Amino acid sequence: MTQPPPPAGYPGGPTSTQYRPKPRWWVIGGALLVLAPVVFVASLFTVLAPLFREDAVLAADGQPHQVSVAAGEERALFTPQGSSATCSMTDGGGADLRLQRVTGEFTVNEWLAVARFDTGDGDLTVTCDGGGMTGEVRIGQLPSGDTFVVGLLVGILVPIALGGAGLVVLIVTAVLTAGRPARPAA
Repeated sequence: MTQPPPPAGYPGGPTSTQYRPKPRWWVIGGALLVLAPVVFVASLFTVLAPLFREDAVLAADGQPHQVSVAAGEERALFTPQGSSATCSMTDGGGADLRLQRVTGEFTVNEWLAVARFDTGDGDLTVTCDGGGMTGEVRIGQLPSGDTFVVGLLVGILVPIALGGAGLVVLIVTAVLTAGRPARPAA
């Protein structure tokens, strides 16, 4: 009893020669490796950039200052480390904005977050008194824990996946290139 020959395309069958991978696989693997650090840097910039932007820097001189910020968002008051200020705020409609304590200690570029508040309608009148000391108060974003954690996870896990996939593609391409014959010239 004889067995039929294997079908075409299977080992031992007619025209079973498999050639080296096409050059585009080297490009794909290399592109994935290059893309990984680009995604990492972009995600870090996206997560951390708002922390270094400020909506306003005001003198803590006891005088009212007009500030426009995005409406209905949370912002924070920052003072330079080692100084303090007492502040009050109203929105454009005259409603007093409640200043709440910042849980924990949060410092950005030597500015310490001392209070957080809802921006109301966004047109703020801010009055801060430095207690006889001349100083400044900064209004800026305070990162939310969820956005910060998700951004960092994406910024770490996605580049690891991209770099790992690129490395696998390059290794498989190298192994197949070394073990297979070159493609015939057309």
